[in-house]
Amino acid sequence: MILINIDGEEKSIKEWSRDTRCIVNYDTLYYRITAGWDPYEAIKTPPPETQIITAWGEHKTIDSWAEDERCRVCVSTLRSRLNNNWPTEKAIATSAMREFYPETCNVSKKYRVGDQEKTLSEWANDPMCEVSYNTLFVRIKRGKNIRDALKRNLKKDDKK
Repeated sequence: MILINIDGEEKSIKEWSRDTRCIVNYDTLYYRITAGWDPYEAIKTPPPETQIITAWGEHKTIDSWAEDERCRVCVSTLRSRLNNNWPTEKAIATSAMREFYPETCNVSKKYRVGDQEKTLSEWANDPMCEVSYNTLFVRIKRGKNIRDALKRNLKKDDKK
């Protein structure tokens, strides 16, 4: 557990994210602290939701791009890539899993649930899916069946 000390008050990241003085969510605070931000600045600097990014001739916020069907990563990964000067379209459209599993990332493979057959990317964008594409991908790589992999909370016995 990472403890943060601000003005003599020490709390975990989760505790600080719930503190009324913190204006960012847990994920943003965690990213900032692990990236070396000053703790006070990490809890007080507004998130860059209003930053407009242009890709494929369209103008959207980073959060909106993360929700776009062409985006293959979570919003924190997208922000990190853009902060590291990735070309915008590549930052949005490149799956994070391809970076780690390039030889096994078969984006065209279909998975069946009931009478529906879709790729992981299509399942990740389906309302039935309760997790990010990356979580879905990792669960499938670890041998989880697609129906269970789509669920946000797996029972302890179901985790592999």
